[in-house]
Amino acid sequence: MNKTIEMFRDSAERGGRDLFTCSVAEWVLFQKLGRDFGWAPLGTTYIARNVVETSTPAFHGYTPGDTADLKIVAAGDARNWARALEDRRRALRAEPAEAGQNVQLSGLIDDFIEYAYGGEFKFALASS
Repeated sequence: MNKTIEMFRDSAERGGRDLFTCSVAEWVLFQKLGRDFGWAPLGTTYIARNVVETSTPAFHGYTPGDTADLKIVAAGDARNWARALEDRRRALRAEPAEAGQNVQLSGLIDDFIEYAYGGEFKFALASS
């Protein structure tokens, strides 16, 4: 069973990208590559449901929950993640491609970078 993660947001601009889906393995890879190239994860927050808003939210990890357990990646965190992945993408493009593997990985990273530069997004495991 290959689980996927759904990311979504209200697009900030007309025609902007509001959805992104990837496998759990790709999600873990994005995090690893981001950290390897300087991303310092700030943590995620939960969508408040029947909870009094606080000025200091509790931060959580990036492990996705189900659709009732939505987490939010803040805009600044998403953009920092995208910048770190851009650094990785440049390094990857400088390496010789082996049987197209680097080209495929680079395209996948490009798609996520584009999405993450859009800012804040929510994520969860896709419902079955």
